[in-house]
Amino acid sequence: MIARTALVCCLLISLFASPALAQKRQERDTDQDGVMDQLLIYDDRGTILRVEQDRDQDGWYEEKRFYVRGDISKIIRDTDQDRHMDCTDFIQASKRLRQERTTATGQIIQVLWFNASEEPEKLSKDTTGNGEFDTFYFFKKGELARSEQDLTEDGAINATTWFTNQLPRRREMDRDGNGKIEEFIQFDNQGRISRIEKSPFTLAGGKPCFEAVLLFEKGQVTEQHRDSNTDGRMDILTRFKDGRAQTMDKDTNHDGRHDYFVRLDAKGAPVKSREDTNYNGQIDRIRLYKSGELTQTDTDTDHDGFFDTRILMARGQVSQTLVDKNKDGKTDLKIKHDKAGKAKTILTDTDFNGFFEIRQDYTAQGRVVSLDRNEDKFAEIRSHYRKGVLIRKEMDTDGDKQIDLEERYGPGEVLVQMTESLPGNPVTTWFYGKDHDMPERAWEDTDRDGRIDIWYWYGPGGVLTRIQEDTNKDGKADLWEMYDESQAIVKRQRDLDFDGTIDFTDESPSV
Repeated sequence: MIARTALVCCLLISLFASPALAQKRQERDTDQDGVMDQLLIYDDRGTILRVEQDRDQDGWYEEKRFYVRGDISKIIRDTDQDRHMDCTDFIQASKRLRQERTTATGQIIQVLWFNASEEPEKLSKDTTGNGEFDTFYFFKKGELARSEQDLTEDGAINATTWFTNQLPRRREMDRDGNGKIEEFIQFDNQGRISRIEKSPFTLAGGKPCFEAVLLFEKGQVTEQHRDSNTDGRMDILTRFKDGRAQTMDKDTNHDGRHDYFVRLDAKGAPVKSREDTNYNGQIDRIRLYKSGELTQTDTDTDHDGFFDTRILMARGQVSQTLVDKNKDGKTDLKIKHDKAGKAKTILTDTDFNGFFEIRQDYTAQGRVVSLDRNEDKFAEIRSHYRKGVLIRKEMDTDGDKQIDLEERYGPGEVLVQMTESLPGNPVTTWFYGKDHDMPERAWEDTDRDGRIDIWYWYGPGGVLTRIQEDTNKDGKADLWEMYDESQAIVKRQRDLDFDGTIDFTDESPSV
């Protein structure tokens, strides 16, 4: 259609420019500035055929008027001064019928029709330059009344706008070209958007609803309401200022009350959020963000109005957890986390006096629990766990900041060994067997020279039954004693010359 019209125009221009009809030419200087700016062409009978006008005296005639039997029939113009005629008015009986706009290559991109009163009646535009009209404007008594658009370039109208006093009043849009209107737009009396309704749907009872409604003031969006689960109730409210989102309120459990509130930064990322996680109408979790990244979470874990737990974040991972169990405003449980967010160190203040007397450290080897009862910053008890099972315990029994007792445990956390030490050296070690409350044997370094010099054996109930002793400190036993159930000596043997052979035996008469 557009190509055919362009061809007709070219033929008409060629016809009216034919030398057979252009018998006379007359040039004029209409403004008397010494430059010819108007060209008139007559036929051989003296009837005007064409008038060309150079309004800016640049040597290019940007307006040409064509006549048929003395009546004007067409005007072509170069409206943008690019030396290409881009606008053609078709005239009949001195009235414009149609106006066409073309590109530099002659492609028609706009056609405007006029009514009998020479008022605009319909305007068709090719806004994409693909050779097809996609936007249409309809006028009533010369005033714009309606527009239609093909947004998807499929040949179907999917956007319609109604106008009042030349300003948009309402618009309906099918953005995806599926044949269904999914967006309704309302405008204020100045032609600015005042309301947008998106994604209409109908509830089972027939009530019409929208998934989203946007409200505007002076052309700028102020609120967005969304129904995220299409139950007919708006459950997300976003507030805007100067065109950007500032806050968002959500009803996460869809009970009709907002329970999540977030403040946003200039980029739309969260700055601070407040949540009612158990939906009782009271905020129990507050989160802080920096550049959209979570940095801190405060939680009221028992929903009594006091925020007792704080979690600090670094680079997207938990770095510390702080707990105030007795709600006195001071941390009494502190957990430090590693780069993976796992607990690395746990500090506990059990008596709430501000001092962390229990410390738990997690390593690749296991867990160590330290207890500092006297608050001298030296643990009196350190318990070592592997895979959650107690394997060793170290103790400072006299408070001198020296470990003087060590206990080792076997499967089932049963005591298998206990060592008593003095500064620098172990002194006595007890070994436990089936009766884990009582030792089976022990050894002792009585002179603290780092070498064992006495060995003990015990019977049921922890009763001493035998002793070996190295009296000359050569590393070999040279005294042996045996005891009865009352722990009285019943037999003593000696190696008097320390050659490894028993030289003397003394037995009690009761034996």
